[in-house]
Parts: sequence; C-alpha cells; structure tokens
Amino acid sequence: MPVVQISRIQHRRGKATDLPQLAAGELGWVIDEQKLYIGNGTMSDGAPGVGNTQILTSGSSSSLSSLISFVYKGYLGASTPIVTGAAGDFSRTLQERLDDYVSVKSFGAKGDGSTA
Repeated sequence: MPVVQISRIQHRRGKATDLPQLAAGELGWVIDEQKLYIGNGTMSDGAPGVGNTQILTSGSSSSLSSLISFVYKGYLGASTPIVTGAAGDFSRTLQERLDDYVSVKSFGAKGDGSTA
C-alpha cells in the first residue's frame, strides 16, 4: 500500500520589528506594513548577500512603476553599438518596454513567407 502524506506549508508573519533572518526561499509577511519578504539564505547557499529581499507587490510603493525601469545600453558585441539617445542610453519604464510591438519587418524581413 502506498504511503500518502499531506504536509502543511507555513510562512512567517508578524510585525516588521520582529522579522527574523529568513531561511533560503522562506517567505515572511509583515502585517503592519503589508510587505512580503523572501529569505536570501547564506553566502554558502549562493546568496548575493545575507538578508531578506522584499518582493515588490502593488502595495509596496505608491510609485511602483518608478522603481522598475529598463535601460537599453546598445549591443556590446563585435558590431557597431546601437545609439538610442543623445548619450547612447534610453531609459523607459518596464510597462513601456512590455507595450512594444515587434515585427520581423523591422529587421529587414519581407513578410511574404520567404526565408531568403
């Protein structure tokens, strides 16, 4: 007969002042600030730094879109870099980047079904 086990997953929750160092991948909900954190783990686990990382949610900041931006630096390979602004950089919000419509015709394709 197979062994069936049902486990319960719990996450830490409490006030911001009581938030401990979370284990790697462990979630912690700060009830007084309505913020969500995930534990980095230890340096030996491969974490970039010891601590807790806040997971951005709609309640994280009144200007969440200003926290996330996309900066295109041009192609840094063997060909000529693509200049996208006066200084070579062009900053946009993540939403503006996601709203892009891309077509193969922008890259020289005819769009007639040929592969030549």
